[in-house]
Amino acid sequence: MRSKRISIILFIIGAFCILSAQSKAQNKIVFDKLINDLGTFSEDSNPKVCTFKFTNHQTDAIAIAHVQSTCGCAVPQYTKKAILPGESGEISIIYNPQGRPGVFNRTILVSFSGQENKVHLSVKGTVTPGAIRKDKSYPYVMGDLQLRTTGMKLKQMRGDIQQQSIMVVNSGNGSLHVSIESSIPCLSATLVPNILQPNQKGEIQIIRSADKDKNRTFCIRLKENTRQQNVAGKVSIIITSEKCSQ
Repeated sequence: MRSKRISIILFIIGAFCILSAQSKAQNKIVFDKLINDLGTFSEDSNPKVCTFKFTNHQTDAIAIAHVQSTCGCAVPQYTKKAILPGESGEISIIYNPQGRPGVFNRTILVSFSGQENKVHLSVKGTVTPGAIRKDKSYPYVMGDLQLRTTGMKLKQMRGDIQQQSIMVVNSGNGSLHVSIESSIPCLSATLVPNILQPNQKGEIQIIRSADKDKNRTFCIRLKENTRQQNVAGKVSIIITSEKCSQ
């Protein structure tokens, strides 16, 4: 009889441990993956985007408190609203390969509300060298034109005109003409000076005129205009809008 009672007690304890373990396993935040391999791509490629999805298996709503990247080349975007039990959210990482050839492995630290421990995500891949860059401080390449950056954030306007510049250099062996179009009605741009001699530096001056959206912050990206045929000594650029990163 005593042996039978001990067996029953052990069975109850075992069942309790199993239920407790199942409860703990369900009471957590589950990611579909912790490592995202972007593969191999060129330094001259457009920024690559990878997404980590997660599900809230807790009994309470959660929210992403902070997402920290260990490198400015990996910019996070993430779900801002509260995520109810059973619902899902996502974290997107935009990796910019410009000026960064070689193997990379970047860590993303994610903090959730009410959670002490951070989630470690990893973005990795290999960037192959792109076009030759005579000046490493101008990592973006469009033909013989090298640019300091191709992205810009335009904040709300205080007056009727807003102007910002992007530094450029002619890395070719001959004079360079640059034509610039804008897909955004309130923006125009010009190259100063209008013709760059070999190794000469200049700037692309971007001018924003006040319109109904003058109080709005938006982001732009300069891209090589693929609709124009490549001709030696000429580069064609188009200005487009894009979603602002955090």
